[in-house]
Amino acid sequence: MSLAKAKIWTLEKEKAGLQGKLDAQAEISSAVQEIIPKLDDIKNSKDQNLIAEIPRIIKEVTSPDIRSSVEVACREIMAEVKKTRDETRTFAHVAFQSRNLPPSQVPPSLRSSPLGEPEGILLIKPKKETLKDFIINKKIFTDILEKYDPSIRLRGIGKLYGGGVRMVAASHGDIMIVKGLIEEYGDKETMDGFDFVIPNRRSPQLIIYNVDGEVDQEQLKAGILAKNITLAVSANKPYFKVEFSIPARNSLKKHWVLSIDPKKFIEIKNRKGLYFQFSPLRTSEFISIRFCKRCFAYGHTTKNCDPKNEQKCDRCGPTMAYNSLRGIQINVNHCVAAHSGALLVARDLGLDFIAIQDPYLMKGEPLKANFGCKVFMSEGKRAITYVLNKSLNCYFKFNTMNSVTVELHFNNIIFNVFNCYFPPHDDMEQTISELQDYNFCNSFNLVVGDFNCKSRSWGYDSDNFRGRKLSEFIAASNLHICNISEYGPTFQSTIHVGFPDLTLLSIPIINYMKNWGVLYMESHSDHKYIYFNLELEDIPEADFFLKSKYGINKFSRYVKKNAGYFKNKLAKSSNIIYLNNLFLELTDFIKKAAFKTLKNKPKKFAKKYSFWNEDLRLARNKVSMLFKIYNRHKLSTSSDDVVQSSGLAYRKARAEYKRLLLSTKRKAWEIFCTNYNERFNFLFQLAFNKGGSQDSIRVNPNDNPSNTIRDKITYIMDNFFPGRTSEDDFNYIPVIGSIDLILIEDLELVFKGLERGKAPGLDRIDYHMWGAVFNLDKIFMLELFNTCFKLNYFPRCLRNARIFFLLKDGKDPGLCNSYRPVCLLPTLGVWGGDLNKYHVDRLHTIQRIFLLKFARGYRTTSTNVLNVLTGIPPLHITAKAEFLKFQIWVRRSGDYNDIINNVQLDHNILIKNIPSDMKLVSLSEHLSDATYEVYTDGSKINEETGLAVCILNDNDNIQNFLFKLKPYNSVFQAELAAIQFAANWAVSENSKINLYTDSLSSILALQSASSRENFEKKVETDLFKAKNLVGLSWVKAHVGIQGNELADQQAKLATTTGEELSIPAPRSYLNRTLKQLILHEWCGYCNKYTSASGIRVRGF
Repeated sequence: MSLAKAKIWTLEKEKAGLQGKLDAQAEISSAVQEIIPKLDDIKNSKDQNLIAEIPRIIKEVTSPDIRSSVEVACREIMAEVKKTRDETRTFAHVAFQSRNLPPSQVPPSLRSSPLGEPEGILLIKPKKETLKDFIINKKIFTDILEKYDPSIRLRGIGKLYGGGVRMVAASHGDIMIVKGLIEEYGDKETMDGFDFVIPNRRSPQLIIYNVDGEVDQEQLKAGILAKNITLAVSANKPYFKVEFSIPARNSLKKHWVLSIDPKKFIEIKNRKGLYFQFSPLRTSEFISIRFCKRCFAYGHTTKNCDPKNEQKCDRCGPTMAYNSLRGIQINVNHCVAAHSGALLVARDLGLDFIAIQDPYLMKGEPLKANFGCKVFMSEGKRAITYVLNKSLNCYFKFNTMNSVTVELHFNNIIFNVFNCYFPPHDDMEQTISELQDYNFCNSFNLVVGDFNCKSRSWGYDSDNFRGRKLSEFIAASNLHICNISEYGPTFQSTIHVGFPDLTLLSIPIINYMKNWGVLYMESHSDHKYIYFNLELEDIPEADFFLKSKYGINKFSRYVKKNAGYFKNKLAKSSNIIYLNNLFLELTDFIKKAAFKTLKNKPKKFAKKYSFWNEDLRLARNKVSMLFKIYNRHKLSTSSDDVVQSSGLAYRKARAEYKRLLLSTKRKAWEIFCTNYNERFNFLFQLAFNKGGSQDSIRVNPNDNPSNTIRDKITYIMDNFFPGRTSEDDFNYIPVIGSIDLILIEDLELVFKGLERGKAPGLDRIDYHMWGAVFNLDKIFMLELFNTCFKLNYFPRCLRNARIFFLLKDGKDPGLCNSYRPVCLLPTLGVWGGDLNKYHVDRLHTIQRIFLLKFARGYRTTSTNVLNVLTGIPPLHITAKAEFLKFQIWVRRSGDYNDIINNVQLDHNILIKNIPSDMKLVSLSEHLSDATYEVYTDGSKINEETGLAVCILNDNDNIQNFLFKLKPYNSVFQAELAAIQFAANWAVSENSKINLYTDSLSSILALQSASSRENFEKKVETDLFKAKNLVGLSWVKAHVGIQGNELADQQAKLATTTGEELSIPAPRSYLNRTLKQLILHEWCGYCNKYTSASGIRVRGF
């Protein structure tokens, strides 16, 4: 029975095969029948070349491999047809023809379409979340095209990120027809959910090299048109447009970029140059790629970088960010099996990079990976780094004979990977010196390699000279040893075991080394694989700060452009949800504005170890001087004795300098290690050979060695911030009464009191930025804060804090109570305060050093006594006086009017808005045709101030003007007021006068262009109006000049009988008042000092 079933199955299979052959033969015969009539038509045509090829085509069609022959024949026929036609109609022509439109209604751009026209592209992007299914969207649009115009031809339909559709047609006209069909026949409600975009094409560009730097844009355009007549049409309309210039290496030259008409681009490009002013200039195609050096993305520049924009993949759209860096390192001992095996292991483990030392070289070149990667090697080819992750942005930084450095850009940071191999018999000092020029303290670095050094810090039982030198280099370079000796040796041969392979990491990021270990797998080398994994997703971005002190005006202008949106949103914030969203958007916008407009400056890590001092500098300078003298004597005709003596002095000084350098360096290192005596500090352990991998928080619950850093942080957080328990009752409803809203004066007082030098908050916004926002729109900020009071709610985004646990001095790091939690809040949620006792004591400590130098007293003398003996007030009192001066003179605060007895003060004005001829008043010293001589003077007697203006005609006193000023006015102001009155009198009388004054300071002030006080500028303005009527000159006082003596007597008389004249108080009055305040505060502070030395010195 089973045999019969097998036969039946075999017969059915044969039947199916025969039926398939019959069907294929039927299809081929039908295709041949369709081709034969077309071949007859071709025979009747006049194309002789095509007729001659027909027998060969028929022969190939009838060949055994019919299918391939037909395909070849069709391609040849199409090629011949295309040769015989000058142009081909695009789909746009066919579409308009099928609609039976008259020629007049066909757009001119579609009446003829030359070959080579660029493709047309239509991008359809969904606006709503419900329309992000690509399959459904594609079906919607293709159904519309198939239903309403089946003759539509598209070259392709692709997918856009977010469910969008990309359609490609033969030309721009084709895609315009497609867009029109979809918009005309598509459902209006559905079509409103999409954006239809036809992207513009950029015109091709050329760059012209080395144009004279003095040539501007218009001159270049005119010169090119004059010497290159083919670059313009008959109406002298150019085929090009001058875009912009680029600085050349030669500062006297420039490169210019031109946009060229696509029809003329190939022709101009092939010429390789253009003529300008009788000179040929070289040209080439200019391809402008915009690249951002901040986020390392393409499409924009650093100036226009938005930190919130993430770099997306063009096809799938996920963020191109890498939160971890995985790699291995190994010394392959010049073995081909070990080298190739390391590459295979790295590929199988999916690592990002591999660092190989002492590689295998074939004909002087290292092995290449057959799966593709970037290779970086040292100058001596002793260290090679393979970057396997093709998505990483990696760049060659520098290399030396024994090391190579690669710069990796990812996750908003720049990370440097050093791969080193220090041969065991090379000079260690010379090898380390290759890396000493690099500043390890200002960057994030990973240093791997085989260093061939012995030290207890990384697992050996003893130290050698090379190990001590490397330990010094590690400590000075702010690096941390990641090796864990308990994991076993990294080198193991038949006779030796050791730990020469090290992994070093910058101290600021040591907690981000998540895995480090020795892989016990076959390596075909004496060295083992060392695996490490860095997770960098939580590295704080504040490795730089924004320079808000400069460029704040640009920041304010950017904020002002977008202020209207936040005002409207504030008006609609009727509950805490809207208020939370408003604060979140506002802080994000301020951060964006700061990133766009302000420059950033990298934070520098403090260098821990330094040995240079003044003695070394003097010794070095002495050696340099003696070396120059020695060279001078050798080159001149000096005697041999002089040359030998100068050479002997130079060599002796050089030897002393080297000895001093070595001893100072050794002594400084010993002092550094001795002073760094914290019990669990890493550098102390490293210096005294107690190195090891330690966590920054050493609290270990239950002494469990398997606890992770997260477990330790959770434990210490629960200790400081305990959560809710079953016994807690949090059902507290506060009784809220009427709340008094804050006034604009209250808000001004708060913002004026903010310290501008404070560090930025968690959001990197500092007080400079918020102060600028407040000054831009005070009413908006007032309503913003009052809204919080009305809703009795503090925004959630301002309550987020980053907590730092600082170890208290002398405390046990194993206990939770030994740490002090510090919270870093957003800037808007922090308020400042006044000087407290701690600040006062710190200022005393700073000032005491200088007071001891000035007074030359004993070190036991108290600071308060030193203040009295030297006559220098305490710093905190002086600081308070400076604060009051700023508030009164600059800020014009009314809170301190009682200090100046409500006196009206003069003020400074902006002189940049004053015309230049009015800034600097230059009067003639003497007018030959003057009618009157005028003498002026000012005087102050018994705290009373007066001025006098005496007018003489041929030495006859015809009139005197006396004025009395306020007690707070100065003699300098009286002199200026007298000159101003005399100039105004000359203008009112329309008479020319020669003005004489014995105040040289007044004349110099009027001739200065930098004076800013308002009263002085008013006097200068009046003199400028009368400069053709007044001659101003200085006369010496009290030498018997009749007019000057008369003016002096009248000025003294004016202090009692003069007419009242009101002038604002000068800045000197404020200084005198604050000086008296300092003395008063100092006396009160000194009286509180009740020690024995304070009582003895109080008599001073």
